[in-house]
Amino acid sequence: AKMSGKTKSAQKKELRKQEVEKQKQLKLKFEEINAIEDFLVDLAPFSKFDRNGLDLVLESTPIHKIPSDLFDWIFDLLKRNMEQMYKESWGWDDAAKKRELKAENARYIIIHEKESRRPMGFVHFQFSMEESMDRPDRETLYCWEIQLEEDVRGKGLGKFLMQLLELIGRKQEMQCIMLTCPKSNPRAIQFYKSKEDVRGKGLGKFLMQLLELIGRKQEMQCIMLTCPKSNPRAIQFYKSK
Repeated sequence: AKMSGKTKSAQKKELRKQEVEKQKQLKLKFEEINAIEDFLVDLAPFSKFDRNGLDLVLESTPIHKIPSDLFDWIFDLLKRNMEQMYKESWGWDDAAKKRELKAENARYIIIHEKESRRPMGFVHFQFSMEESMDRPDRETLYCWEIQLEEDVRGKGLGKFLMQLLELIGRKQEMQCIMLTCPKSNPRAIQFYKSKEDVRGKGLGKFLMQLLELIGRKQEMQCIMLTCPKSNPRAIQFYKSK
């Protein structure tokens, strides 16, 4: 049976109503997320990186709490690391880059040496709605920058920071993590591509250790899970823990 004009009109009206409500809820969700100042408060195991000869501490902070001297270092590190690559891809403009770094909802993870408090790296990220190839709008943790001083590169810190961003994104119920990488930086492209599939690379074991730490902190007596018999690989993985 053909749908009447009145029925079609009612359906369109209902769809518009649902879309308005959806956008309202998304706005509230992002307002709540952007009100968070410390994204590491519930991720204590990620507040330090003490391996491969490094002894670092991580701090999460919004842009408005970053002092001017620390911001000057952030900009200087970004410029030292990326200016030439940006010029080869999109161009570089000091003022525009500073405005980007100071965006209202910019969030940072600052990495310091534990003893000296010397800053050694930073992550700049934001939460937003972004388009992807398969969907027009996705709730996204957008990684603007991961920048490290030369002294701490090649020691697993970059991988650690990507895992941290993934956990933050999952905790805030984001649908994806996105970043932009210039073609003139093949080393970074290869690094990020290697993070696309983390299965079989130790992340599962790492997350189980994290759950154990959280459980112990809350004085739980055990950790339990359910695994289908139809997934023998997962059963073997959990048995090995």
